[in-house]
Amino acid sequence: MKYVLFFLLLFSTWIQLEGSEVGITITMKSIQNTTLSHTLIDTTDKPTPTFLKLLEKMNITHNGTLQSIRDETQKAWLRPVGKERWENEKAFPHHNNDLLPLFKELLLIEKIEPVKQYYSHVVLLGATITSVRNRLAYLIQLWESGIRFDTLIVLTGQRPLYPTIESLDLLLTDPLHLVQFKENWSFDGQVPSTETEMIKYIFNQTKTPKEWNVIPLIFVDTPLQKTETGEIRRPNTQDTIKEWLSLYNPHPHSILALSNQPVIGYQDAVLRRFFPLNFKIETIGDIDSKNRGISTILDSLARWIYNEVLLIEETALKK
Repeated sequence: MKYVLFFLLLFSTWIQLEGSEVGITITMKSIQNTTLSHTLIDTTDKPTPTFLKLLEKMNITHNGTLQSIRDETQKAWLRPVGKERWENEKAFPHHNNDLLPLFKELLLIEKIEPVKQYYSHVVLLGATITSVRNRLAYLIQLWESGIRFDTLIVLTGQRPLYPTIESLDLLLTDPLHLVQFKENWSFDGQVPSTETEMIKYIFNQTKTPKEWNVIPLIFVDTPLQKTETGEIRRPNTQDTIKEWLSLYNPHPHSILALSNQPVIGYQDAVLRRFFPLNFKIETIGDIDSKNRGISTILDSLARWIYNEVLLIEETALKK
């Protein structure tokens, strides 16, 4: 009888421990999926009620299928071809306050926080000067709160800097006070000309945790890309992912990806599309007050929808 009781006690303890681990895994997965992709699409691959409310409010006509919604939002919400996010002046007959509750429910303007305390890789996604500082500042804040990681990867590329929003003055001053400069930092006269050079410059001038000195920092400097028509374009998120996988062949581990609103959901979908399934990806980021216009948010949402639908279709083909 004693042996039976001992076995039951041991088995009960094992169940509790295993249940705890399973609970952590499920919680992590549900938060990642529910707060991002599942805010748009439910577990049966149908648009969520909140998403449908937004479509109705924006007068998007569709037949209820994701493919129809994708096609119509691509036509209605995408910024003009050849325009960057900050150049988007597309007008919509709505005020931000009318759509704010729906944008919040769809997690397009909310800070997204990490679920776990440890990740194998942190991936900082390249961007313009202000967004890079936004992402780096958030990562420093997370480190100071106890988040830890083994490797820091910056997915960037040889995109020429945009003179209108990436001036030398902006690089040297940080008018939004997003990061803290090193006390001994001074301008060395070398002016960055590409996104990769600019991000390296920001890392060099920013006061980061001293523990980062022993953490590998990898810059994935993705080349400019040639289009089917022979034109040259800047590398996008998927290009930088492919470049990292090709050059470094990283082992499948947990990834904490750093973005910022309103593109967190969109970039999360791209990451999940192009990373192998055995990578555990969690995409987070802070808010960005400069990117809260309706046209910017809807453009990002259209790109998010597009990639989610592709992800569903591509996953179905693999089965």
